[in-house]
Amino acid sequence: IAIAALFAWGLGLLVLRAGGVAQIYALPGVAMLIAWLMARRERFRPRILCSVSIAMALLLATAIPPLVVGAWIFPDDRKATTPAMAQNARGASSRLKDCVSNVAHGAFGGIGKATTFAPLDVGPALLYGTDGSIIASGYHRNSAAIAKVIRAYTSRADDARAIIMTTPALYLLTCGETKEMGNYKRRAPDGLASALERGDVPDWLEPDARLQTPSARLYRVRR
Repeated sequence: IAIAALFAWGLGLLVLRAGGVAQIYALPGVAMLIAWLMARRERFRPRILCSVSIAMALLLATAIPPLVVGAWIFPDDRKATTPAMAQNARGASSRLKDCVSNVAHGAFGGIGKATTFAPLDVGPALLYGTDGSIIASGYHRNSAAIAKVIRAYTSRADDARAIIMTTPALYLLTCGETKEMGNYKRRAPDGLASALERGDVPDWLEPDARLQTPSARLYRVRR
C-alpha cells in the first residue's frame, strides 16, 4: 500500500489530475496509520501531539502536499518570462487564431465530410466548425495518431507521403508560423512542413486555391 501510494503521489507531482488516484491509494495506509496512532494515544505527552499527528496523517491523503512540493520543484514559468518571450507567445497565439479563423470561415465549408491531415492544435476547430474529420488532435490517449501527424510533418516528402497514404486524408493543411509548425520546422529543416513553407510542393500534393494565405494553406492529396 505504501509503495503504491508513494508512486501515485509522485505521479501527482507531474500530472495534477493524478492526485485523485494518489488520494485513493493513500486512504488505506492513512487509515492504518491513524488506527496505530489512536492505539498509542496514551503515550503522547502532551496529548495534543496525538491530535496533531492524526491531522498530519489526514493531510497525507489530500492533494495539498503534492501541490506544495510541485510548486517548489516546478516554479511558475510566467515569473521568469521576459518581455521578448511574452511578445513571442502573444504572436504565436495570434497566428494560431488566424489559422483557426481561416479554417472556420474559409474553404472548409466546401470539403464536406472529407478527412484533413491537419496540425494537432487546429484539430478541435476543424471538428467544431466543419463536417469533416481529422487524423488526430492533442488528446493523449490517441498517441499513435498523434505520432503519425508529427512524423509526417517532420519527414521528408516521400516518407511523409507513405505515412499520409495510410490514412483516409484527402486534404493536408499547414498553418504558417504557428508554434506547432515552427517546432516541426526547427526539428526537421528538410521535413515536409519546412518544404511547404519554402514553396517546395511535392507532386503528390496540389495547392487548393480556396485557401492559400500566409497563415493557412490547404492542399489536395493526390492518391
